[in-house]
Amino acid sequence: MITYANLGKYYCPNCDFKRPELDYRLTEMIRMDNVSADFVIDGHEYGIEVGGMYNVYNALAATAVAEYYGVAPEKIKQGLGYDEKVFGRQETITINDKKCTLILVKNPVGINQVIDMIGLAPYPFSLVSLLNANYADGIDVSWIWDGNYENFATMAIPAVISGGDRHTDMTLRLKVAGIPEEKLTETKEIPEVIEKIKTLPTEHVYILATYTAVLQLRKELANQGYIKGGMNNG
Repeated sequence: MITYANLGKYYCPNCDFKRPELDYRLTEMIRMDNVSADFVIDGHEYGIEVGGMYNVYNALAATAVAEYYGVAPEKIKQGLGYDEKVFGRQETITINDKKCTLILVKNPVGINQVIDMIGLAPYPFSLVSLLNANYADGIDVSWIWDGNYENFATMAIPAVISGGDRHTDMTLRLKVAGIPEEKLTETKEIPEVIEKIKTLPTEHVYILATYTAVLQLRKELANQGYIKGGMNNG
């Protein structure tokens, strides 16, 4: 597949220049929610155990490469079924009685896809947003103003925690997005964030964090015995 910037099915109205016909395509979305999806690619049904349209895109890309190299559809289906939620990619962590989903975010496109995915959740949830600005995160945090945080204001989220080194920037962004001030709690220190998570009013919690914030959170969770060390919580 060849694309031209973000134009999708592009063409020139004055000549024959256009996007070539696709070799691989998603032909049907059977079902999609915040934790999984089923879909059809060129007549073959596949499923993944991670949520959001962006992961369907990833599956389409993986399927295209596999088909190109002659991998049979059944083998592709098995491979997609082995996909695991690890290291900030919808990683699931239990903190006391809270079922937390940890998601790495780092740019406007990514956060918008994640917000859309979270919006598919059929159950109440609380939100934690951790913003750092180290070199590994990107020292310019202005990207949060290009994210669709306003969508969170439509989701009836009962409680929101903002944290990390740039917690004040994150709090301001959430306030401007329409999150009521009485729902917001702000703290910089990761151990305190964890303590506040334990008191949230919902069973389910989404934690959105930049890269070094993910590392700090996982290190503290490992220190407290909630996960094992390393890149995986298993």
